[in-house]
Amino acid sequence: MKYEGTMRVLLENGSDVDVDKRDDGGLTALHHASMYGDTEAMELLLEFQADADKKDNDGFTALHHASEDGMIIGMSLLLEVTVNVDEKDKKGFTALHHASRYGDTEAMELLLDNGADVNQKSIKKITALHLACGNGNTGAVKLLLDNGAHVNEKDESDLTALHLASQRGKYKIVKLLLSKGAAINAENLKWGKKETRNKDWRKERKARSFHSA
Repeated sequence: MKYEGTMRVLLENGSDVDVDKRDDGGLTALHHASMYGDTEAMELLLEFQADADKKDNDGFTALHHASEDGMIIGMSLLLEVTVNVDEKDKKGFTALHHASRYGDTEAMELLLDNGADVNQKSIKKITALHLACGNGNTGAVKLLLDNGAHVNEKDESDLTALHLASQRGKYKIVKLLLSKGAAINAENLKWGKKETRNKDWRKERKARSFHSA
C-alpha cells in the first residue's frame, strides 16, 4: 500500500486519533480498505484495534463489503477477528447473502467454512439460495444445497428457489433443485395457488430431448 508508512506514523503518534471515525456514509477506514481489498491497510488498522464489527449507514460491516466485492484475502483477515459471521445489514442480509447474490463460490466457501449459517433469512425472508437462483449461477446453488440449504424455503411472497429459477428459465438449476426435493406445486402469492410456471422449462427440456434424439 502506497501510504502505509504515513498511516503508521499517524496512528503511532496520534494519541487522539479515532481509528473508527466515520465519514458521511458511516464508513470507517476499515470499511474502505475492505471494499477495495487493501490488505496492508486492513492489517495496519486491525493492529491498531479497528472495530471489525462496526456498521455503516446501511448496516454493512467490513465483512459485508469484502464479501460483496469478492476480496478473499481481506475476508480471511476479517474472519480472524469478527465477532459474528452472520451479522446482518439493515435489510437482514449476511455476508453469505452478498456473496451468493454474485455467485462468488470462493467467497461463499470461505464463509461456510467459517460457520456461516446457510439458511439465514433477510427481513423479507430471502435466503442465500433465493439469491443464487436469481443470479443463475449453478455452482453457487449446488454449493448451498450441498451445505444444507433448505430447498423449499419461501420468501415473504411465498416464492421458493424453484419459482425464481423457473421464472428466469434456468433449466439446469431447476433440474438440480428438483433432484434435491424441490416441491413442484408449492403455493405462492405472486403467481397464485399451486403455480410454479414450470411450463417454460418443461418446453425447454422437451426441446433438448428432441434435438438430442
